[in-house]
Amino acid sequence: MEVSSSIRKKLQATIPEDVIIEFLLRLPVKALLRFKLVCKTWYNLIKSHTFKLMHRNFGTVSQLLICTSKRLAKKRFNHMFCFRSNDKLTCELSPDLQIPANRDRIVFLAGSCNGIVCYYDCTATIFLSNPATREFRQLPSTIGVTEFFFQHIGVGFGFESSNIYDFKLLRLLCLGGTPNEIRAEMFTLSSNTWRQLDWGLSNELVFRGVGLFCANSFHFIMQGNKHSFLKQLIVCCDIATERFKTMDFPPKPKDDDGSCKMLMAFKGCLSSVYIYNWMMNYEEKPIEIWVMKDYGVVESWTKLYTIGLSSALPLCFWMDQDDLLLMQFKTDKLVSCHLTTLHVESVQNLGYQWNSRIVIYKETLVSII
Repeated sequence: MEVSSSIRKKLQATIPEDVIIEFLLRLPVKALLRFKLVCKTWYNLIKSHTFKLMHRNFGTVSQLLICTSKRLAKKRFNHMFCFRSNDKLTCELSPDLQIPANRDRIVFLAGSCNGIVCYYDCTATIFLSNPATREFRQLPSTIGVTEFFFQHIGVGFGFESSNIYDFKLLRLLCLGGTPNEIRAEMFTLSSNTWRQLDWGLSNELVFRGVGLFCANSFHFIMQGNKHSFLKQLIVCCDIATERFKTMDFPPKPKDDDGSCKMLMAFKGCLSSVYIYNWMMNYEEKPIEIWVMKDYGVVESWTKLYTIGLSSALPLCFWMDQDDLLLMQFKTDKLVSCHLTTLHVESVQNLGYQWNSRIVIYKETLVSII
């Protein structure tokens, strides 16, 4: 039954504005999109920048997005799972998280900041999405893609602390040719433009795709492509100064004959995770979790945890309920491991092996179009 305009006016007159605001702040984004239609006052309130900031800071429950990919019969399929944090992690395949990109191309999650999700495909095309409002935006292409052949691509997604809704994307392209060339480009959402950055580092570096945004900087794992320089490094780019530098990993164990390094964010700090027996038949060794307690100071690397699950791939830390590490086994099973008790609990069978990527996501009213 529709509420008449006279009843609406009476409700507005009898309910204090601060009570209305407190009520609306507790609602999820989908409900707020419907409540905008109640009256013009509520519409203007929910659309205001101040309310959007208040809603973001009110304590919206975190969710986990998992993107899985698989190639079957010369076709590729992408699925997005949504995990909600209540008393425990619960899973649902959300129809609201459809990937609008070309379904013949595998899509990679680059990250999530303030409710906006970034992903890209193998052609270096980058997309932004607000799953809560179902907004979608494809970013413009650049000279780095249209006029050059590239061998590798790296993408990082973040925001400046001075403006949490002015998102930036860093894209690294390893261009074909002799000698090798690395092109660094930065996209700013507010101006809708790409700019080429001064790389300033060696062009003899190769890198893996997704960059970690942590401590106001983008981080990529890179390694030299010559026998004379095979050391793995962390390449950082400060989002404010847009300058690049390198940092060392934690000290390598003496018996390390084939560890795989991963970068994650641990309670706002840069973390390095060492795994030894994923996809390789090395001697079984536990997973090691290191944290850089003083950002930028290599000597502050500290080993916090050792987990005896050598056949699992760490995906991300999950801190909403307890200190959990989410991992995927070589099968399709997703599990959570409590970092203190080391209790392992099955979360979900993903149905896909090897190609899962996970990001932490919180709903937002912020528009990207």
